[in-house]
Amino acid sequence: MKKAISFLGKGQYKEVIYVWEDKQARTHLFPEAVAEIFQPEEVIILLTPSAKNYRPPKREQCPECNQGLPEPLEEETYWETLQKRLKDKVKLKEREIPEGKSEGELWEIFDICTQVVEKGDEVILDITHAFRSLPLIVFTAAVYLERVKGAKIKAILYGAYEAREEDIVPIFDLTKLIDLFDWMIGVEFLRQRSDAAFLAERIAETQNKIWKEEQPGEKPTKLKKLGEGLKRVSQALQLLRPLKVMEFSQELLPLFEQASGEVKTWAKPFGVVLDEVKREIKELAYECDSQKLTGENLRRQLAIIRHYIDKGRYTEGILLTREWIVDFVAYKNLKEEWLDRDYRTNTIELALNSSLKKKKGEEALVPEWFEQLAESEKLVKLWGQIRDLRNSIAHCGKTKGAQEIPTSIEKQLKEIYSMLEKLLD
Repeated sequence: MKKAISFLGKGQYKEVIYVWEDKQARTHLFPEAVAEIFQPEEVIILLTPSAKNYRPPKREQCPECNQGLPEPLEEETYWETLQKRLKDKVKLKEREIPEGKSEGELWEIFDICTQVVEKGDEVILDITHAFRSLPLIVFTAAVYLERVKGAKIKAILYGAYEAREEDIVPIFDLTKLIDLFDWMIGVEFLRQRSDAAFLAERIAETQNKIWKEEQPGEKPTKLKKLGEGLKRVSQALQLLRPLKVMEFSQELLPLFEQASGEVKTWAKPFGVVLDEVKREIKELAYECDSQKLTGENLRRQLAIIRHYIDKGRYTEGILLTREWIVDFVAYKNLKEEWLDRDYRTNTIELALNSSLKKKKGEEALVPEWFEQLAESEKLVKLWGQIRDLRNSIAHCGKTKGAQEIPTSIEKQLKEIYSMLEKLLD
């Protein structure tokens, strides 16, 4: 259902012509203009008991001082006048709200704002006659309604009386301020967890919306590509594809420069952290063939592990650390078939597991080529540590001696990471 939520207060409302695009309405009560111009199926008026019973003065002038007199009063309250004017035009409801003189009353107003809306409703919010902290509550409620309750905010209206020209008053749509919340959420997801899905969606919506608007002037062409590139890196990180992370990050780097101007123009909240995100991506990028195992390849993969640790994504960090040790042994063994599953399992992992058994005093046959590696002892120690951590994670801690608390797992991973760094030095 298309609903409008509006307010009535105790201001001295003057009759003007409210204008929206090619539509207009003459009235002193903005909710009437909302009903006429935007044609909702239902108008819900929120008002305090004092506002409901308020009768404005007739605006008679004092003959001596030429000031408006507080007496006599109009025969009707604003609410009574509005009911008469909208009778048989739209379904009109009222909801009483408290005065908002305490924190508890403010939360009560928020609850009422959100209770009158159902999932799937299209909502027009009007703050023109709202007073004190009500506009802030309305904006907060709008975010909640759209993100949590599944309503669609069509507009947040303000009849800008102070911007009038003679008796013509423009109506402003402040919905873009709600968009700012979405941008902030997207930026925060990216910064905290390297999750670019929400931000990429906002970027794509922005470019698509601008191109749909038949407005002259420059339009963005690189913005959407930047969002898509960020999303690809994000997905590769989520799915533990380090080689793709390096490849996609390298492809993304030039877009930061190319789209910089467009970001500052059309995606300003993202622009604030653009350089920070670019630095992070640069650490993950690898300009050579990621399919070739080199020292720099290993260094970039190590940067990805560091990235996981910094973002608190310890499971991914543990899993990639295990595979990194296999890669390092393949690098030292000078084998090009490092991506062959059979080689990784039956040659490298077998050598590491056999060495670990031997170290524990068990009988095991360790390949000579592995024992000759200068780093073999360090590698076996690291392999034992990361294997235990990986098994603890994979089996959800449901093994004997694997009841580590999360902070212990974090500490162990950071210690292992420090030792991996030394292997490359």
